[in-house]
Amino acid sequence: MEDCGITADELTLVFGANIATLVQELTNDEVQLKELGKEEYMVRKLSALSAQALLIKLCDTLNNMTETDCPSQAGTYARIQQRLQQIPPAGWSDTHQALSNRILAIYTNKFGNR
Repeated sequence: MEDCGITADELTLVFGANIATLVQELTNDEVQLKELGKEEYMVRKLSALSAQALLIKLCDTLNNMTETDCPSQAGTYARIQQRLQQIPPAGWSDTHQALSNRILAIYTNKFGNR
């Protein structure tokens, strides 16, 4: 929502309450992001997401990891996954684990163990 200027009510009208809720869950709080830094903010945020929203975010991260050529960006993604695996969020399933493992494998294949 932070990128397109649409309200939660508009999302609900067009796509329904479930989609609107997921979008709201996945929307970043830019103030907290700046205060905490990306890695800490994302670990906290992802740890608080519903299982469904976390699945969406992991798929997005997998895509980002696949496309990035930036070692520092990829390193941030990898550290976030490592921290999530150390203390898995509520609702963490085998599917979440498999996606997280795949993100880390892509990082290792592209950048080694930095």
